[in-house]
Amino acid sequence: MLNFRDWKRRWSAYLLIFFLLSVLSFSLASPALGKSRIRFSYSKGFRLTAKSALVLDLDKGTVLYDKNCEEVRSIASLTKLMTAMVFLECGIDLFDTITISREDAKISAKSRLRPGETFYLIDLLHASLMPSDNRATRALVRATGLSPQEFVGRMNRKADSLSLVNTEFSDPTGLDADNVSTAWETAKLLKVALSYPLISQITTRTLYKFFSVNKRRRIHQLSNSNRLLRGDFEVLGGKTGFIGKSGWCLAVMLKNIEEKLCVVILGSASNMRRFAEARHILKSVIQLEPLEKIGFTGELGPQGQ
Repeated sequence: MLNFRDWKRRWSAYLLIFFLLSVLSFSLASPALGKSRIRFSYSKGFRLTAKSALVLDLDKGTVLYDKNCEEVRSIASLTKLMTAMVFLECGIDLFDTITISREDAKISAKSRLRPGETFYLIDLLHASLMPSDNRATRALVRATGLSPQEFVGRMNRKADSLSLVNTEFSDPTGLDADNVSTAWETAKLLKVALSYPLISQITTRTLYKFFSVNKRRRIHQLSNSNRLLRGDFEVLGGKTGFIGKSGWCLAVMLKNIEEKLCVVILGSASNMRRFAEARHILKSVIQLEPLEKIGFTGELGPQGQ
């Protein structure tokens, strides 16, 4: 026969089991949670290292978060969004081929594209926009038949036509620190670039495989440097960038329910921080957490082709 202490222990165990089962059934019976909105982990002590940051509601043209969005800064490989647009406007057959030259390889940062390898232009466009390969970008510029100076001239004229008054380009890769813009104008640049279906398609790929034309056994696999593609985001396109003078940069467009949001991070302290800071700011504006806000609204300006 059980005494009072034994009964107390047994009922405590029963209550604990009942509580755990209730929690489990509630979590399984909540299908709406996390499906319609972006999910985040949040730390109240989060410190923003980005020199400039912006979250823009593209449909309304309204700034939801702004930190120095009109400060002119180096944008590194975000430059390649403009390079891709100008290249496509040259009307070259994307299944033409070109060979990587030793000149392409000079001071080009990390690349697996070797001098002497021949590639289809469509594959090099993927290499330029996904892992931000500088050798691929230089080869694309050569394929247009324009000199680097002539190509950069077209980039700057395109910027002028889009009313990007604080945006200027010095080279097509972004390796030159004199490629500058603001977070606000970078958002405009991204919106126009993603109106080109091929740029949008390429910048949302996580992986891409291709062969060199003249060395069929040599396979190349590209991984997109935009880590937001591997999370809970419906990413519509974007680009990363980094050189020492720019810091770590990110420009991305994503969808949250019916909203299209553009997030720009310029001058973050590290590769991982730029993505963490983008997530943090997004959570704050979507869930109305307190963050520094500046009441600035405006229109994005003309669309691209």
